[in-house]
Amino acid sequence: MSNRVLISGYYGFENFGDDLIMEVIVRQLAQAGLEPVVLSAQPEQTQKLYQVQSLPRMDVPVIWKALKDAKAFISGGGGLFQDVTGPASPIYYGSLIEMANWRGVPVAMFGQGLGPINSTVSKLALRRALQNSSLVVLRDPNSQAMAHRIARVRAELAADPVWAWEPGERVRTAERQGIGISLRPWPQLKEEGIRNLASCITRIEGIKAMGVNLIDCHAGEDIVPLARLERLLKDKGIPVRWFSGANIAQGIAHSTAMLGMRFHALLVAALLDVPTVALSYDPKVEMLAAQLKIPHFPVDTLHDVTAEALLESITQIDPAAIILHRKSAQRGFEFLLQWLHGSQ
Repeated sequence: MSNRVLISGYYGFENFGDDLIMEVIVRQLAQAGLEPVVLSAQPEQTQKLYQVQSLPRMDVPVIWKALKDAKAFISGGGGLFQDVTGPASPIYYGSLIEMANWRGVPVAMFGQGLGPINSTVSKLALRRALQNSSLVVLRDPNSQAMAHRIARVRAELAADPVWAWEPGERVRTAERQGIGISLRPWPQLKEEGIRNLASCITRIEGIKAMGVNLIDCHAGEDIVPLARLERLLKDKGIPVRWFSGANIAQGIAHSTAMLGMRFHALLVAALLDVPTVALSYDPKVEMLAAQLKIPHFPVDTLHDVTAEALLESITQIDPAAIILHRKSAQRGFEFLLQWLHGSQ
């Protein structure tokens, strides 16, 4: 019987959070004696960076052939079934699950957060995906409730897979210096909001000596709002350091505090014991902030935030919350590995 397990997600797009999810899943499967195979937008790069077999995510004949002798198919993790940016995502990930079913390959939806889902087509794609999965493990109670409401399926609850991530020595020993900032393009993140954020940062005591760490979590995207912020900070004589690609986790670890929009930048900051405040653009960020008991500021109100309110909200995360989420993530992998070892 083959030990090959195909893994589908938003992989190979140089997105910090999604590639970190993939890295954790691959490590857990390999440690369990299984052979992970990742569907990636850049399979050669994924194979080189993570030492894992990888296939092109849009090559249907190649995927169809690979499914023939696969032990199982994992869809996830991350926010794959959402249609905020259009219906393509639910249709694509749902179609892969359909293919696996046609091939008779057991499917797990793992480590996912569902929604927002608005269109009828997206809801149908999600319903079929849930009903065609023999294991469903979701990362938050709202997603769990959505799975029951839309498809009447049982969904296990476990924290995001990245809570099971183990940072390397270089990250764990990074010297703290500077304020970390994670921004992403978003319609409600306006120029006046970025200007006010820059103004707030300039009021941090000693900021010209500490500097600012710009955390570029998604290559080719986050650079746009971060570069706007950089220009404003440099005009005030504040030094700026960029962290991208393989250096993102170290950039977060390097920071004395983190102001972040990106979900996994905030999560990793928590894991690395970096005081944090969330700049929320999506319900998943608000939910993470609630779970960690840290304040959050909606990005569409960023232009009104005072420096005092922002800086006073930077919060040291309760170690008990981190322990709780790490245990929950590991429980999710226990669900997955038990299911995989039982798959025929």
